[in-house]
Amino acid sequence: EISLGLVGSEMCIRDRSHNLPKYLNSMKLLITATALICTLVARADHHEKHEDGNIHELEGVWAKHEHSQKPNYGSGFYKVIADGVHRVLWLKEGVLTSMHGGGVTYDGEIMIETPTYSTPNNGLRDQNFMFKVSTDVNSFKQSGIPGSGNFGNLKEQWKRIGKKERNGIEGVWTRIHANGNIMQKVIIDNFWQWVVIDPRTNHVVGSLGGKYSFDGKNYVETTQFMLEGTLDNWRIGRQWKAKAIVKKDKLLFEISSETEGESRGETWSKMDAQAIRKHDALKGKATLNDFKRWVALHSGTTWEGKVNSTIGESNLGQNTIPYTVRFKCDAMEKPNLLSTRGIGPNGSFYSTTYYDPSEMKIVSINLGASGMVTESKLYREKGVWMRNSTYTKPDGQKSDLHSTLRFSDNGNTLTILINGEVGQTVVEKQKNIWKRIK
Repeated sequence: EISLGLVGSEMCIRDRSHNLPKYLNSMKLLITATALICTLVARADHHEKHEDGNIHELEGVWAKHEHSQKPNYGSGFYKVIADGVHRVLWLKEGVLTSMHGGGVTYDGEIMIETPTYSTPNNGLRDQNFMFKVSTDVNSFKQSGIPGSGNFGNLKEQWKRIGKKERNGIEGVWTRIHANGNIMQKVIIDNFWQWVVIDPRTNHVVGSLGGKYSFDGKNYVETTQFMLEGTLDNWRIGRQWKAKAIVKKDKLLFEISSETEGESRGETWSKMDAQAIRKHDALKGKATLNDFKRWVALHSGTTWEGKVNSTIGESNLGQNTIPYTVRFKCDAMEKPNLLSTRGIGPNGSFYSTTYYDPSEMKIVSINLGASGMVTESKLYREKGVWMRNSTYTKPDGQKSDLHSTLRFSDNGNTLTILINGEVGQTVVEKQKNIWKRIK
């Protein structure tokens, strides 16, 4: 298992001279890749220090097209940002034709969007989009950052719709349906929209939206668009009226008797920016601070373990006599990398670990003298480190392994459980235990 991202860079490295040229070529590739990521890492470092402090500058409803200051959301291309959530909507003649949404952060310079749900026809979910942003009072420009993803060359200008007004009911609110679907409602700047998300697919399966008015007591929604198939008896232009009351983190709607066919009330729970980042934006992802934690756990120390096998060896998953492997990790500040060198009875290995801001993952590349190359991606989840590894043998055979890494004994013991398949061999809960020796 060898430490670092690979932790257990579980590599078998048979140090034979006839493989040395191949090994040196792999090292050249690693150095080149390291140079390419330095700029993005620097940008991510800047973002991590300021990530949520300026998001309120971008909160509101924005359009790319000319728009009347009297909102009508029947058609157009819109971006909505509120309380750490963003949505991008395509509307045509009262129909929501496509959308995606999820978390968003902004540090005053770099905005990162992380869509986690979408309509079935939208292919932009589960990606990370980084933009450089400049703002004024009623508009902002966003420019893609080359090398950061699909929109590296994008340039757009968004114009504010309506007035920037804030009241107690604005923000992001949620409800959970009995069938497990999640209902999420955004209310901001005279705009409202709720979506129903199926958590099994992360598809938006229902939605209504439009403009609203609120006088501090009476709340009125006017529907101006809807996703086809949502509420068959509902029509564009229909109004929904209620008394709105905010109590701490709850939004209560008491529906007036003049509204027919509705339940007597609704209760929504507040979803703040911090909760949204945990719930949406960072699920399965790592921050630069996570990478710094990872470096702090390993830098300047030597680890030793008696292991049954390590990733990349032909005996992985089989019952073997335990043998000793040792590795040492050192941190570099410029560029921000963790370098690992290890040795075992089968030879030596070298690994480099860095933070990839475009994927929001900690990435480790492990190179063995036999020509074995392993790439691992790490993130934290509920206090445990998760690692997904793909290693490629010299003959091109690829294998995927999934591991959980748990530190104990004040960070001096690392336990790794490995699962996956290597060729025809099933690896199930193989346990390797590493001890910090100095």
